[in-house]
Amino acid sequence: MMMFFRKDVLLLLSAMLLLAGCGHEKEISQQEIAEQAGVEVDELKEVVPVSGKVTVNGTPTGGVKISAYTEASGAKPVAETQTKADGTYCWTKYVPCDGMVPGEYRLAFKHIAAEGKGKDDGPDQFEGKYRNPNKNDFTLSVQSGSPQVDVNYEL
Repeated sequence: MMMFFRKDVLLLLSAMLLLAGCGHEKEISQQEIAEQAGVEVDELKEVVPVSGKVTVNGTPTGGVKISAYTEASGAKPVAETQTKADGTYCWTKYVPCDGMVPGEYRLAFKHIAAEGKGKDDGPDQFEGKYRNPNKNDFTLSVQSGSPQVDVNYEL
């Protein structure tokens, strides 16, 4: 008997296999991912791994919050991530660093100093310069089936 899978399910499985080879101790099943996401397995969306680095004046910078917006999302981000101390980041949909749903995104950036964390935010070290995704030129284009690394942003 031949089984047919939807393209997005196959891509999701590919992302899970990539994650399994990147230091994760246990491969996560589609069923487990669906349960965590609160959807049925056939409702899981395709995700494409996307990662990179954020630098500020040439220096890799941790603690930078990146928000992604679509035309349909308006003022509410559809995804958010934060840079590690070395400036690297990866997007997460279902499991850590699995990626983003294919599409076109506008991005916004905010940097909170370490002492401001845990206080429901603090002053933006960028003074709002990159907060409005409609007033800066930072975008992300995620193509189906094309993992992206080195998606870097210089602020």
